[in-house]
Amino acid sequence: MAAFILAISKDTSIPLYQRIAIAIRDQIVRRELSPGSSLPTVRTMAGMLACTPGTVARAYSLLQQDGLLITRSGKGTQVRQTENLSIAVDNAVFQETGSLLRQARLVNRVESILLEMVGNGYPPGEIEAAFVMALARWRELAQQGTTPPETEAKSDLVFSGSHDLVVELLAHHLRSTRPPIHLETRFVGSLAGLMALAQDTAHLAGCHLMDIETGEYNRPTIRRLFPGRRVCLVTLARRQVGFIVAAGNPQHITHIMDFTRTNIRIANRQLGSGTRLLLDHLFHTNGIDPHQVAGYDQIHTTHLAVANAITTGQADVGLGVRAAASVWHLDFIPVTDEIYELAWVDTGENQVRFATLVPLLQSAEFSQTVATLGGYDTRQIGNVRIIDS
Repeated sequence: MAAFILAISKDTSIPLYQRIAIAIRDQIVRRELSPGSSLPTVRTMAGMLACTPGTVARAYSLLQQDGLLITRSGKGTQVRQTENLSIAVDNAVFQETGSLLRQARLVNRVESILLEMVGNGYPPGEIEAAFVMALARWRELAQQGTTPPETEAKSDLVFSGSHDLVVELLAHHLRSTRPPIHLETRFVGSLAGLMALAQDTAHLAGCHLMDIETGEYNRPTIRRLFPGRRVCLVTLARRQVGFIVAAGNPQHITHIMDFTRTNIRIANRQLGSGTRLLLDHLFHTNGIDPHQVAGYDQIHTTHLAVANAITTGQADVGLGVRAAASVWHLDFIPVTDEIYELAWVDTGENQVRFATLVPLLQSAEFSQTVATLGGYDTRQIGNVRIIDS
């Protein structure tokens, strides 16, 4: 049993009861604890580990739930004696995301990579931004069936609206709050996001809708969609929008008029997205018939999908944010800057619900991480304004 005790991880970021459970499970997986083997009593184990009996009892309980241990009156706690023990072990090791063993091993692997990057001189904020960008690209590929889909956790907040990498970064930061907040993201475009908010099917919307007549972002649209309601807007970022093209810009695209060339195919966004609205505005002001542009009906629901279409040769150019070009290592020609805001209906309940959100956005740590994504002006992040319709 001494070797077993020495196998307990010293990683204090994982609660002790979980580390005890992981160590026992590892012993069973390696067959160092065979079926019928007895474990120390709860009190004895607590004395050996200098912890409370409740900590040990909780660890044993987790393993009983996995079908690995059994406690019988007068016989104490033992490794289950069953022909199905190997199945129970496999289930314990390969159970759904959240398994203590899988989680601990994953944390160790991520930490080793993190330490390597820190050792190479990368600051933590830059590493975090790179992680979010890589994960966002993986999700984009997953939606195309290239990789297995993720299992969604239960949502605390539902976001609906325009795609942006800072939204994915925000979701990552919210999961690190205490208590953690799971933000479910539905990238459906700015207008559809605001409609979901108006219909109470989302708690939070992301939008960057420019009013053609005034050039103002979001407020005119919100006043039309939320009559008699008070809406809170908070700046997520100001971002660079422009032409995403292949590395080296082999087609020499520099102006919106280049979209009309017969050898150019574009990747477009869906109706109701702020980026589609901006593109249509550029076409209109330059006298371009959009239906004469090859690929105008080639629809993609995120900036990353547009960038991926260019990477894979499905398109030559698309309008999108600089950060998406960076994720796929593409070239970028700036066109304009725009404001991206988060919106929610201003009620007493929502004031409590979003009490964590605004301070998080206004933190120096969050702004610094956003800045490393590229193409974002972070000076106004967290600015709040109220729209009375």
